[in-house]
Formats: sequence, C-alpha cells, structure tokens
Amino acid sequence: MLLPTTVKELLTWYTFRDFLHFVALYVAASRCLQTPNDVEEAARAFLAQQAAQHIRYSEVTWTALTHVRQKGLAFRDQLAALNRARRWAEDTLRDRR
Repeated sequence: MLLPTTVKELLTWYTFRDFLHFVALYVAASRCLQTPNDVEEAARAFLAQQAAQHIRYSEVTWTALTHVRQKGLAFRDQLAALNRARRWAEDTLRDRR
C-alpha cells in the first residue's frame, strides 16, 4: 500500500471504509515505525497533542507484537522507547496542563 503524499490524499486514505480497510491502514502505519526512536517519536507526538488539548488521562493500546512480527523490534526496546516518551512528557509537558 502506498502512503499518501498530500493532506488531501491523507484525509481520503484515512477514512475507514470497513474493517479490512482499517486493518490495511493499521498495518501500513505500523510499518512506518522501524526503530525504537520511531516509536518514541510517535509517542511523544501523541502525548504533545494530548497536552495541547488539555487531556490529562488517556487509555492507550499499543500492540507490541505487531512490531515484533513485522520487523523484529524487541518488546523491551519498544517498552523502553514508550517509557522515554512518557518521562519526556512528564518533564516537558507537565506545566502545560
């Protein structure tokens, strides 16, 4: 699946048509996260957006096995990246709440 290159294409691409389309988008997006740094960057972006919207609590699901199976990204490396992002958010975004 090719990724969109414009905002208009992204909005069209990211409109779920059915469950199979959702799964295809999930897999495509998951493939973009290749390294622990990618995981940390994505988590930081998510947390920054939450803070910008004054959201103080979120229940988030992370499917680590997807990244283990797709590219062999070790669970411990993913967890370490997510924890680095969490600590960054606590230290950096705390005053924005």
